[in-house]
Order: sequence, then structure tokens, then C-alpha cells
Amino acid sequence: MRPKSRKHKTKITIKPALKRQQNQETGHNVKTLRHILILLCSLLAIGSGHSQVPTPTEKKAVPLDSLNLSASLITITPGQDSYSLYGHTAVRIRDDRGMMDYVFNYGAFSMEDEGFLWKFMLGETDYTLSVERIVDVVMWYTMEQRLVVEQKLNMSPAEVRSLFEKMRSHAATPGWTYRYTFLEDNCATRPLALLRESLDGMLTWTQKSEPTTYRKLINSHLLPRHAWSSFGQDMLMGADIDTIVTQEAHTGFPMELFNMMSSAEIVGADGSRRPLVTATDTLNTLENPNATDAEHADVLDYATSPIAAGILILLFSIFVSTRQSRGHEKAAQVFDSLAIIVTTLVGLLLWFEFIFSSLPAVGSNVLTLLFHPLALLWFPMRFVRRSWGSRSSFVALLQPVMLVLFAIAWIVFGQDVPTAALIVALSLLIRSAVEIHHRRKSNKTI
Repeated sequence: MRPKSRKHKTKITIKPALKRQQNQETGHNVKTLRHILILLCSLLAIGSGHSQVPTPTEKKAVPLDSLNLSASLITITPGQDSYSLYGHTAVRIRDDRGMMDYVFNYGAFSMEDEGFLWKFMLGETDYTLSVERIVDVVMWYTMEQRLVVEQKLNMSPAEVRSLFEKMRSHAATPGWTYRYTFLEDNCATRPLALLRESLDGMLTWTQKSEPTTYRKLINSHLLPRHAWSSFGQDMLMGADIDTIVTQEAHTGFPMELFNMMSSAEIVGADGSRRPLVTATDTLNTLENPNATDAEHADVLDYATSPIAAGILILLFSIFVSTRQSRGHEKAAQVFDSLAIIVTTLVGLLLWFEFIFSSLPAVGSNVLTLLFHPLALLWFPMRFVRRSWGSRSSFVALLQPVMLVLFAIAWIVFGQDVPTAALIVALSLLIRSAVEIHHRRKSNKTI
């Protein structure tokens, strides 16, 4: 498509550079945030896989009539850290004669935005579009030992121009953002939606996927050495992500989208079909290519995994219960007090997300019945009825009730609860049963 007048020029506005230390995948602040987000379901997981790429500070005018544009989907393979396990997706628009070559990235944000972490916890994070030279993108991810793979798209000049104009409009709009939702509207789904709008035909997937759930999709991208990331996500997200999802759900994951694109077709109005991808190229080479391979857990990984921690808690609960049955209550008192403190702290987080956050599925989490902050309401009862506000009464009275409610909700809603959490539930059940028996033996009223 040619412009009506040669006087018209398109300005490709490159947004001001965001400092490298603000990059979601680098820097001290990001690492600190990462540890917080692991407890918050590693939402930077899919959220963090959709990383921010800094942009250079420059403006360049390119005459429309001099452009011979082509489009490609750029996929960055997963990194070794938990925040980069899902990979990343962007769009490359270039002129075949070298007049321009830019990557459009819908995973950009600034951690210096006011209230960023608070908004993230509430699921109200706004992302934007950044634009960067392809050479900078390749260099950056090569340093991170991550492959940059290009899928050249089989699009007509008019289709490419349409795609380019949509993204250029976003980049040129001051303050343009979109509300990021890490399963349905992210760095992978945004380019795909614009691509569909630009095609003269319907995009169809020829690759069929086995029935699965969002939870299984998320966890399938986590490596053995990131068991705590998986555990954090499973703890935070509820039953809503345990329903069977459609083929389209896979497009929210960069590596899944990459595989689907390789065999996708465009079906025209006349029924004609053409492959979406004409060629696939890797744009960089790595000094240590094995670093991008899936990690294998070793003995230390298993020994420090959530399941190992849960088993250790279970063994301690059995040990202190045995000691208590023999008349030694001190160990049981210490164990129960620590258990109440930990479950209360975890419960505060889960209930905060349950009540206030718009993050996916946090409002259907049955683990809010297992981990709850009710101790904060129970123990003040010591000022009303001293016996009711005691540790023993909490373990023998309230804890069994909450465990029963948790078991019922788990069965009814069918949430895929992490094994480590179930082991903890068993440990609490043992402590409640032993405490009830001990109180009866001591002639205390239950």
C-alpha cells in the first residue's frame, strides 16, 4: 500500500530508555521482587516471563513509500531463573533493504511506577509497549544465555503494513498502557490479537493439544529446580484454574505459542489456505548452549523441595505428639505455637489476595480454609474466657473445624492442592487428634 502523498512520513517513536536495572529480568531490585513474588504465586512467573526490554532514546523519521516491510514473531527461550521460565514473545518489523529493523515488545513496565508492587499484588498492573533495535535485543538475551528465535510470517505487504500501523500507533501514544492479566492478556496474546486483526483471513491452529488445565500448563514450564516457584503458584491460585481449557489458552504461554505458530494456517474468504510461518531462524549463538537445556534436579534439590519440607514437618508433628503422650508437653507447645504463627502469616497473604486481588483464580482458593488468620481473632478470647483463648483450645477446637471445612471444599471444588500442603494438613490433623485425646485424658472440656 502506497501513501496518497509522498509528503506523508511515519515517525517511529522510540520510547525513552528504561534503565537496565529496572529490567524485570535483571538487577538487584528485580531479584528482591522475585523472592517476594515467588510467595505471591510467582506471578512474575508468567508475568515475569513477559519481560521488559529497555528502549533506546531516539526518534527517527522513515518515509512510508520507501519501506518494504516484513514481519516476524520473535520468541525468547526460557532462562535459568524462576522469573524467566516462561520465555518471552515480541514482534519484529523490518524493511528488507535495511532502512528499519525494530522489535515491538508488549511486556514492558517500569518498577519505578508509583505503587508498583501494591498494584501487582492486587492484579492491577499496567503494561506498555517498548520498541528496540533487533541488534540490541539479540545482544541482551545472548548475554543472558537465551536463544532468540525468529518465525518469519507469511503476510502480504498490506497485512504487514496494517500490523505495523497498529503497533506504531500504540508506541506513539503518550502514556499508552493495557491492563496486564498474566493468563489472558500478556506479551504473547497481545501480538497474536493484533496479528489476527491484520490478516486477510482467519488464523487456524492445525496442532491439536491434549485436554489440560491452566495449572498443568503453568507447571509444565517449571523446571525441577524451581519447585518452590511451582509451590508458590499452586498455593495462591484456586480451583478456577483446574478446569479444562481450550486450545486458545495455550497461546498465553510464549513457548506454547511458538509451537502452535509453526504449523498454523491462514484460511482466506475463498477457502484458500497458506502457512503462517515460512521459515524459522535462530538469531544468536550461545557460548554455553547446554545452559538453555532443561535442568535436572539433584539430591540437594529434592532435599530442599516443598515436599521434603512437608515431610519434615510431618515427622516433627509425630515426634512431638509421641512426646506429649508420654507426658512431655513442652515440645508440643513449641511446635503448635510455631505452626499457628506460620499458618497465620500464610493465611494473611492468601486472604488478602482472596478478598482484594483481581489476580486469576485467587478468589476460589480452598487453601484459605487450611491457612487462615483466625488465630488473630481466637487468642484475644483469653481476655473473655481464658481457657478458650489458649493454644490447646485452638488446636483442639478451631483447628479440627477448619480442617474438616478444608477437606469438604477440596472435594467439592476439585482444586489441585499441592502435595506439600496436604502433608501439612495431615500434620495439623495429627496434632489436633492428639491434643483432643490429651485434653480428655486430663479431664479438660472439649
